[in-house]
Amino acid sequence: MNLVDVENIDVSSVGVFDFKRLGEEYLLANDFGDWLFLSEADFSAFLDGSLNTEGETYADLRQGNFLSAHLDESAAADKLRRRYRCLTTGPRTFQFALNRAAYEDADFDIAVEEAVMANEVIERALDLAFLSTDQVLEIEICGHSPLEAWDQLAHLVEYAGTRNRLAMKDLKLTLVSDLAGIDEEKLQYLVKNQVCLRARISEEIVVKSEGETLDWLSQYNALVRDAANDFKGGTADIELFCSPRLFGAYEQVTGFVTQSGSRSVRLTTFDPNRITADADGTVESDLGSFLVFYGDVLDACLSASDAGKGGAAEFSAASYLKRILDGEAGGGFELRNPTVDGVDRLAFSVGGLIFASDAGRIIHERRGDDIFLLGHVTQTGYRELVTHQTIRVLLIASVLECQPGWSNSPYKVFGGASPVRAYLEHGSVQGNMMDSQSIQEQVGILDCLFERLASATSEERARMRSMVDSVHPS
Repeated sequence: MNLVDVENIDVSSVGVFDFKRLGEEYLLANDFGDWLFLSEADFSAFLDGSLNTEGETYADLRQGNFLSAHLDESAAADKLRRRYRCLTTGPRTFQFALNRAAYEDADFDIAVEEAVMANEVIERALDLAFLSTDQVLEIEICGHSPLEAWDQLAHLVEYAGTRNRLAMKDLKLTLVSDLAGIDEEKLQYLVKNQVCLRARISEEIVVKSEGETLDWLSQYNALVRDAANDFKGGTADIELFCSPRLFGAYEQVTGFVTQSGSRSVRLTTFDPNRITADADGTVESDLGSFLVFYGDVLDACLSASDAGKGGAAEFSAASYLKRILDGEAGGGFELRNPTVDGVDRLAFSVGGLIFASDAGRIIHERRGDDIFLLGHVTQTGYRELVTHQTIRVLLIASVLECQPGWSNSPYKVFGGASPVRAYLEHGSVQGNMMDSQSIQEQVGILDCLFERLASATSEERARMRSMVDSVHPS
């Protein structure tokens, strides 16, 4: 405890926790997901046992399970069960690459032909997905340009609906697309069949804030909001790959989200679709500049939001805040401790190969690397799949409690690891942890969120709550 003026720690009362100094206060967090800010004086008094046991701070520490003498074992166990729910149920998300573009790299002797997923593969993959023991089933329809594989997309939607009449799962369909190939008829079909949309939008379109893509996106969101269509999901999420050219344009970003009527934007510096034989899909940029841009977008989203009414949201911020405020993860977020890949998410290629994630599929197709390959829809059974040795490796490699830099971090409960990014950055699914750009970016985002939580007024916290609920409704 050389960061605070404490000579002796009262081990009879102080529970197990990690801490970090943020500004003038200390952030404390335990493995149950409880967290608390303390002033330096209160932190020192808590550690040496001189804190007033009748005061408000002591009561907060007791409520947060930071006092070993007052540990609420039932509450702690319940939080751990919710946190590790993914290990007691089957995979929840299944990604279908309906088509792929031709790709060739003579230097690495790689050649992949253009192809679409056959209906037989779609059916076998969905049969496998419906064997999952999770009551929730999320199907992501992706690929090079899934709207241009329309016959396959419609077959997937209709076959999934037919299977679910018997399975009676909580089925969610999401199209991940840049909207190439969209038209009025397809738009109506998507809304009629309850297909949510995650739109991959280029930075040029966002900055320009006009054009066909914006028009189609706005039309989709208008149909979703129309009560006559009885759409169960929310308006579109926007996925935005952020290069340095976009930094400083936070007003255009939030303006585009608001103008299109979308509910959120996902700011990312990693796009698996940009992976090639010699590129890892990550933008080359200054981390500090990105985090400033991220903070500007977050503040603009919160400022534009009316507490309790929702508004523009940044998806990763809402997902982290869901864990911070509610102690459990929202859907669709790829960073978790332990990993999502293989445990909570599986992906299918056009030929029926099964991977731990769609990014793992792309690595296979663009680099000829089978590290994330798990099997084939006609050859691999469900039990063999979910107990696959590769999934065990990914699971062990992503447990942050065992990783240098994470093991004593207050963020390990709220953050997560991506084996794919670790592999691309460092050549192993564990990676170099705190030395990697992706982890430093994640820590920077969590710093950004907790700094705002530390100084937030009740109104500002209500806005954060509203942002979480708009992206991850109960």
